[in-house]
Amino acid sequence: MSLIGIFLRNPVIHWQVTAFFSTLLLLLTVSPVQASERLLMSHAGMEAFMLTLDCRSKNEATLEIRSSTPDVFDGERIELQRLIGQVRAVVSIECPSIQRITAKGTVRRQLYFAGATEKAWGWRIIGLFAPLNEG
Repeated sequence: MSLIGIFLRNPVIHWQVTAFFSTLLLLLTVSPVQASERLLMSHAGMEAFMLTLDCRSKNEATLEIRSSTPDVFDGERIELQRLIGQVRAVVSIECPSIQRITAKGTVRRQLYFAGATEKAWGWRIIGLFAPLNEG
């Protein structure tokens, strides 16, 4: 059974995941981009910027993934998963205890995607989408 199937069949997990991503989406949309953001790498038309890295208490990294097209955030997100894997390898050098990576995906500077991956999830990225305002 897929992770999504498990989430939908178990109301407690479904509620927890929904609350987690709702909070994540809220935090990512209202938090200002820090001046210390740094480009980690680029892959398949995406650029990954490190926004925060907490190796002391949360063992979590926060990224912004920038793309000129929403395609990389849609479907199976194979290239996005590869990019996150490469980022995790780089971050693990600086923070070997990393447990979670959260990411916001922007298309032409507009929020389109909010996602997270955890060691406990086998580092598979799970995400939510926001519609783009074309105009």
